[in-house]
Amino acid sequence: MRCVKTVQYEFALNQEIVGKVWPSRGLRQGDPLSPYLFVLCSQGLSSMFTENMRQGNIHGVKIAPRCPSISHLFFADDSLIFCRATEDECTQVAGLLKKYGKASRQLINYDKSAPTFSPNTQSRIVDKFKEVFTVPVVQGHEVYLGLPTFTMLRKKIQFGNLKERILKKIVGWSGKTFTDGGKEVLIKTVLQAILTYVMSCFRIPKSICEEIESACANFWWGMDGV
Repeated sequence: MRCVKTVQYEFALNQEIVGKVWPSRGLRQGDPLSPYLFVLCSQGLSSMFTENMRQGNIHGVKIAPRCPSISHLFFADDSLIFCRATEDECTQVAGLLKKYGKASRQLINYDKSAPTFSPNTQSRIVDKFKEVFTVPVVQGHEVYLGLPTFTMLRKKIQFGNLKERILKKIVGWSGKTFTDGGKEVLIKTVLQAILTYVMSCFRIPKSICEEIESACANFWWGMDGV
């Protein structure tokens, strides 16, 4: 709390540092201290989940039999929590979130929260979860941070929008005149950046890669068809 109570601000006016202001109503959004305080609070929430998983109160998810269990993932201001679909673990997670909210004064926004269950989960467990958290249940989170949260058997259909994004960019550029250097910059910094982000997590079907490569080649050589 000393970081919050002892902070002061100075301002640059006509190339001179003037004024010392002590905020009396707490921190505001954009304050330089906010990210550090957020990390400290998030570390407390992470420690609670880690300790309860060590004690066997919560069981995370494994992507492979020999991999460690994962009970939570934090991305910026988003949190993903994994547990077994049982009444005991549901109640345990609710208790941890309530305890964290009471300690940090960071309340859970249930209007922006939504759980998803395995198809094998019993309906009574789903109803119990909805009763405890009062949140809507969704079949699956299709996209997160621009990437799909699960892969389908027919990956060509799932990643078809990737090709559409590339073609949309190229169509927008087709009516303009670019030098060879300008085209190279657009291909490397825009088109390949889109692909690199997705391909860092998923294997794109070879047919889609070939179609995208053909579209980029047509754009490079100035052909109308993409």
